[in-house]
Amino acid sequence: MKVYISKTLKGCLLFIWALGFPVSLWAQSMDSLEKVLATNKMTEKEKIQIYHKLVQGYFNLNYRKAIDYGLKGVSLSEKFNDEKMLAKFYSNIGNAYYRGGVFDTATYYLDKAILVAQKLKDYRIEVVASVAYGAIYQEQSLYDQSLKSYFKAAKILESRNDSKGLSTIYSNIGGIYQILKNYGPALSFLEKAKKIALERNDKGELVHIYIIE
Repeated sequence: MKVYISKTLKGCLLFIWALGFPVSLWAQSMDSLEKVLATNKMTEKEKIQIYHKLVQGYFNLNYRKAIDYGLKGVSLSEKFNDEKMLAKFYSNIGNAYYRGGVFDTATYYLDKAILVAQKLKDYRIEVVASVAYGAIYQEQSLYDQSLKSYFKAAKILESRNDSKGLSTIYSNIGGIYQILKNYGPALSFLEKAKKIALERNDKGELVHIYIIE
């Protein structure tokens, strides 16, 4: 049995917010949220949550809009000293810039996200940012640095016995080893990814792993 994974992993950076959810439905959801926002009948703290949902929704539809709403979220989060949301917006903006191929700006925001996440001891935000770093390095064929970032993210989750997201990270690691034609580790990590995804009945993660008998 051989296991293959696509080289491009942009769709799984944030552990697949919208995997399996039709783009048309996301678009409808974003339109509804924007209409609510336009009424201005909400508190600024409620706006923070709407901005966050819009960033998530537009991440796979329009990365520029995701960045715009992310920056608005940053402004309000700073106003209310909401550091957790601030870290999330920084991470999301960094990922959006990555989607747009603007790597230097992406890493600027990812660094900011990691600093706040470490201050808050929010390991999940740190993991998301580390995975994004791995993908950025991978896009530039800097495979050693990419593996280092992915292993960092995996170690954080493993140390907390948190399997959510590990399948994606193991798949990324296996995909790089495959590119490097280091097939032993590639198969090992892809099999580990498959095992976790099956245990969690996570069909979203399995979409990124193709099994050929």
